[in-house]
Amino acid sequence: MDTHVQPTNKLPAGLDGSPPAGPPGPAGPPQRGRKTAIIAAVGALLLAGIAVGAVVLINNSKHGQSAQQTQQAAATVYQQKATAALAPVIAANQSLSTALQAVDGSGGTLHNANSAVAQAQTALTGARGAIAAFTAPPSQATLSQQIQQALTQENGYLQAVQATLSDPVGQSSSQVRTLATNTQSAFVAIASVAPGGTASISGIDNFMGWVSGANAQAKAKSQKPNVTIIQNPTTTVTSPSPTPSPSYSGIGPLTNTYGNLSATYSVSSGLANSVFYEYWKNGTGSGEAWSPHSQQYYNYSCSSDGITVTCNVYGTTDPSAGVQFSQADVNAYTQASADAFTSAGKAGPNG
Repeated sequence: MDTHVQPTNKLPAGLDGSPPAGPPGPAGPPQRGRKTAIIAAVGALLLAGIAVGAVVLINNSKHGQSAQQTQQAAATVYQQKATAALAPVIAANQSLSTALQAVDGSGGTLHNANSAVAQAQTALTGARGAIAAFTAPPSQATLSQQIQQALTQENGYLQAVQATLSDPVGQSSSQVRTLATNTQSAFVAIASVAPGGTASISGIDNFMGWVSGANAQAKAKSQKPNVTIIQNPTTTVTSPSPTPSPSYSGIGPLTNTYGNLSATYSVSSGLANSVFYEYWKNGTGSGEAWSPHSQQYYNYSCSSDGITVTCNVYGTTDPSAGVQFSQADVNAYTQASADAFTSAGKAGPNG
């Protein structure tokens, strides 16, 4: 059986008019793939740079916030310490102001004022030491200077008050009001750490009123009395006019000296000391004083011109009996000394 071959229309290569296929040449470079790789690499580098920059910015921001928070914390701590250091000064000033408002020339009120100013000076010394113990951060440098200025003003004010209490006619008395005003102004600048500092200084008007009275009395005492010359054929008599202050008129010659106390001849040491003690204790111009020598009480009346206290003593053999002592000694007398005096029985049965 003959095999029938299906004819085909496909011509052999080369006979259909196309050039015969030659051997395959070398493969060309993958241009598109290389460009894509380069672009990807550049993009990756850019992304990495952006990431690094973002990290740097975040770190810098965090560092800035941390530094600011640290500075704020340091400022807060400094202010808290300053407030704690200044609080005793303000409290002592308030006590002193109360004492100055009560000053009336009596021994008790002057003693209280002296004690208050001494306590204020102690508080001031403590505050200065506390402030110096810690360093102010840079942001609080101005406040630190203002605190130092306020404490300096406070020191001058307290010194003037103390000196005036001891000698109301001295030069310091003329400076008290100005120094008080300057100290009040200095505390205004540090109100954030010393609340109430300005208002803690008061009582100046009453205090200066007492100073004016003491100065007037001292001036009257220093004036020379008028002298009348009486002439007659046989004698010349000089007659001084009456002493201006009645409280001094009954005191005789001060012939006895008992430490810092002076007394007339009929006043014993025990009675003179008792008059001094009673005047200091009561803060008034009159009362009763015990005499250990005669074992009885004697009435007395005293007056002070701010420098000298003069007391008439009644009931002794001398109608002009009296005692004199300085106001400064009254101001310096302490409760401890008073306790020792009474415990020894020198103040009498009534204490």
